Amino acid sequence: TWMLTTIGAGSAGSDKKPFDYAGNYSQSKLHAARLQKIEDICSATKEEGQVKFESTYATSVTTQANEVIRRTMKIFFRSPSYNTVRMFTSFIVAILFSTVYTTERTPSNESELNSIVNSIFISVLFLCVAAQNMVLPVFEFERNMFYRHKAAGMYNSRATVLAFTLCELPFIFASATIFVMLFYWILGFQAKAGPFFLFCLFIFLAMGSFTFIGQMLISVFPDSQTAQGFGALVVLLSNLFGGILVRPDEIPSFWM
Repeated sequence: TWMLTTIGAGSAGSDKKPFDYAGNYSQSKLHAARLQKIEDICSATKEEGQVKFESTYATSVTTQANEVIRRTMKIFFRSPSYNTVRMFTSFIVAILFSTVYTTERTPSNESELNSIVNSIFISVLFLCVAAQNMVLPVFEFERNMFYRHKAAGMYNSRATVLAFTLCELPFIFASATIFVMLFYWILGFQAKAGPFFLFCLFIFLAMGSFTFIGQMLISVFPDSQTAQGFGALVVLLSNLFGGILVRPDEIPSFWM
């Protein structure tokens, strides 16, 4: 109560003007003496008395990477709207595209075979496009956070790149596994370990490629809308040169 009364707080309606501590100090001899003291200290600095740092960052690259990986993994586990949705997308796409061709599990002619090949291409491309688009807003937010942290001298870009690469891989693998476990067996592909795991590898690499392309785009362009527009160009190139819309033997050698 005494302090509030002294500084004039809570005295609404009082005609007494509150004392301006900051203004009074700026006009005082004490303030002038402190400024002169600071100037004297700065002008008397010597080379041997300067503070020097061995590196730009206070910690090693390994420490930076470990801490950023831990932080990024927490972010991923606390982002169900990102990871749950892409796993659910893998489940839905696998069911939709595989059940369409359950009556043609063993193609009897070239037309039926082409239909199954097209189904593989479209379903995988659908997954890849979804992976590329879903990573844009997530990585955009973390990119802006990284700019602030780097400006504060906390860590460099290598730690961020390594963290988002390693933290993405388990979720990409989980999404690819969900898709393959349904799609592969419903379509009645070979019940052999070699073809099965090779198919898993291709799906994993395809989803991973488009996910990291999405990270690249949002790193280059200012916002997710612009990055998504250029991402459509990547999808267009995949359609044109994937060997489905235009057969490989009909693509000009220049484009090959």
